[in-house]
Amino acid sequence: MNGNIRPADMKRINTPELAEAFIAEQVAQVRAQVEERPQGFDVRLFMDDDQGSLFSLTLLSPTREDAQGIADRFLAHPDRVYNSLLGALLADDDGREHR
Repeated sequence: MNGNIRPADMKRINTPELAEAFIAEQVAQVRAQVEERPQGFDVRLFMDDDQGSLFSLTLLSPTREDAQGIADRFLAHPDRVYNSLLGALLADDDGREHR
């Protein structure tokens, strides 16, 4: 995301809809690729903003159908994936978000 976000801006992002709109404004490029491998299919997910990469993630899927479904759902709702991933990674052992 934009490194120039002020704390006052973050306080105004207090609903999922506003967060989704904010992410959509900040994200310059969302991509997904499916590539066949001997063990299955790699699904590569990318999210970039004007400063560079926000994240990239590679998952192994057993079937092309599952891989394409993962890619399609990511492209449809990248904000959900990003928010869920950060929520899981920033959570304490009891599941509460660490701040």
